[in-house]
Amino acid sequence: MAADEKQRGSGMSDDKRDHGKPPAAAPAKPGAGTAPPSLSPNAAKSEMTRRGLDRDDDNKPGAMPTPNERALLRLNRGLVLLAAAVGLFVIVGAVLLLWQQMLIRNQLDQMYAESQKTDQALATAGRIADSTRKSADSLFDLERAYLLLDASASVLPKTVAAGTPVRLSFKNYGKTPATLHAVSGRYAYSPGPPSRLAAPQTGMAVPLVVADGGTAGPYDIALDITDADLARATRGDGTVVAQAVVVYADMTGETHQTDICVTYQFKTGGFETCPAVGLDSHN
Repeated sequence: MAADEKQRGSGMSDDKRDHGKPPAAAPAKPGAGTAPPSLSPNAAKSEMTRRGLDRDDDNKPGAMPTPNERALLRLNRGLVLLAAAVGLFVIVGAVLLLWQQMLIRNQLDQMYAESQKTDQALATAGRIADSTRKSADSLFDLERAYLLLDASASVLPKTVAAGTPVRLSFKNYGKTPATLHAVSGRYAYSPGPPSRLAAPQTGMAVPLVVADGGTAGPYDIALDITDADLARATRGDGTVVAQAVVVYADMTGETHQTDICVTYQFKTGGFETCPAVGLDSHN
């Protein structure tokens, strides 16, 4: 009984407590305008953090460039494009320059090769011309006139004495005629080595044509010496020399000269050719 009274007393207390509380709100109907459901503390904190980051992003410089920044960006792009164009131009120019240098070098090589061929052709032509000229000269030299001493028709005395002249005769040993223009000579004492006899300044009044194989002369050259000079030559002090010069022309009109020079040797009793070069020669 006491338990029942206690339970009833407790029930009354609960009713009194419930009566003192405000009535619970009825559940909201779907679709009715109600406030959004409240978020949990963690979700609310995450949402606040996200919104704060968004505000920070909005406040960062460069997120929305200013007109000056946009102009600077356009200027930088233009400078980059200009630098690229300049670099491309330099590269193309360098390639063109190298190509031009290669072309010039190839042209120079070709010109040098052609000049070498030209030089070789000229050298070959020169050799051919020189050989032809030499052949022609050789042929002409074989055919031209040669008026030389005719030893078989000349007389050189065995002794040196007055009234005994030196007799010289000349013969054309060539195959074409010679035109004799002048003949001169001397037979005299020479105190030293004889020198070349000068050609006569005046020629014959009427030139003599000497046919091939023909002769000119003989020409007698008298001894011109004193007894004293003859004595000196006998002792070896000087010599007795006989010389002659013949001037003639070949059929082309070219002038030639024949020089004769002999000295008398008292020890051997005869004449010998003068040792000096050019005293006994012809051209």
